[in-house]
Amino acid sequence: MQTGIALAAFDADKIHEKLLVRKAKAGGKFLGIGIENPLTMNEGEIIIEDGDSLIAVYPHKDAESSKITLRTRRAVMLVCGVPSLEEASPKQTAKLTGQYLTRFCGGIQS
Repeated sequence: MQTGIALAAFDADKIHEKLLVRKAKAGGKFLGIGIENPLTMNEGEIIIEDGDSLIAVYPHKDAESSKITLRTRRAVMLVCGVPSLEEASPKQTAKLTGQYLTRFCGGIQS
């Protein structure tokens, strides 16, 4: 994407509660998109959960259970800001993403 800031996209109807960013406990399991066997988490890895399950390993692995599919009608976009990327802010990235979704997918921004 133009800004260089990572994005995560989740099917909103597959997320159970508000998202929480936290550090993983050693031994936790995570099934990423396209991965056959769950990954074992290392202590301190940054993860995102929805109250019931892990939905992402920050900032590059999203879960199979909450992935976007052709049946997805509502999406949650997560902008993953990184302090070393000062060229574009997370707010700019979120705005641009909303514009692209509206333009190319018929979505609406909220």
